[in-house]
Amino acid sequence: MNDRGASALRRVSETVTAFADRHKMFAGVSRVTAAVSGGADSMAMLTVLTRIAPSLGFGVTAAHFDHRLRGAESDRDREFVESWCGGNGIQLDVGSGDTRAFALSEKLGTEDAARRLRYEFLEAVAETRGSVVATAHNADDNTETVLLNLARGAGARGLSGIPPVRGGIIRPMLTVARAEIETLLREENVPHTEDSSNGDESYARNKIRHSVMPVLRGVNPRVSEHTAELSESLREDEEFIASAARVEIAKLGITGESGGGTAFPASALYAMPRALAARVLRELSGVRLTRRAVDGITALCASKNGTKYLDVPEALVVRERDMLIFLPPRPKRRS
Repeated sequence: MNDRGASALRRVSETVTAFADRHKMFAGVSRVTAAVSGGADSMAMLTVLTRIAPSLGFGVTAAHFDHRLRGAESDRDREFVESWCGGNGIQLDVGSGDTRAFALSEKLGTEDAARRLRYEFLEAVAETRGSVVATAHNADDNTETVLLNLARGAGARGLSGIPPVRGGIIRPMLTVARAEIETLLREENVPHTEDSSNGDESYARNKIRHSVMPVLRGVNPRVSEHTAELSESLREDEEFIASAARVEIAKLGITGESGGGTAFPASALYAMPRALAARVLRELSGVRLTRRAVDGITALCASKNGTKYLDVPEALVVRERDMLIFLPPRPKRRS
């Protein structure tokens, strides 16, 4: 347990080291590239990584991506990160992309386009440097993600929050609260920049951050800690169900294609516990299935006579004898 009398840097370093060890973030890693925007979270992460790196046996580099969305402010952030890394002997890779043009060409929202460009850059840097990439998502970010996903109708996977590890991306700060990050920066005199768009409540996440999170902290100041624990538990449950689903899929003896779609036995699916059947359906169908769609398909599996049809988002499901067949969706009729 962390000593509350210790410095914030020591406390956060211990929290990060324990969390990273639990998820094997640094196992066999010789270099970590920190994604550094210049904001509070990423500067705190860079400070922590450079502190723990010698004892854990890896080197630290940094990477900064300019989305070209905020004009002079974006230039300021890049120059700040360049100056800080240069002054502290940290190797830095810098990239940029025209986010608005990319969003237009790919028919994406600005946030999605920025995320895709940023991660493409970070993955390229990681490949060049032979490193994993660390992003500075923290416990409050995770709580905001869980709340957003809940509001949008997500299931257990969405309520699992931000994954600690995804491919070559690690998130070592995920159990550190933003308040602790601010204390660390203040105690260690680490500067950072402020992104003016963080105050723009036209973004759903900012609405959660500025309007909902303060209310929840008023109910319980440890809300982000408890949400992180919930996310961890749900991820463990999800991993177990996914593993069990793979076993069941191997048992099913999938026939493959039938009439241009994926086919598998309806009676076997109907005999499974609902949570397991739902995961098997999602894995085999290759489409996103809402709870309502899973309920409809389960009812289809129980039907006995004749050929039955069910339209779900992204697919047409057919029950024919004992086979459940997923076909492309039927064309929409013109009104």
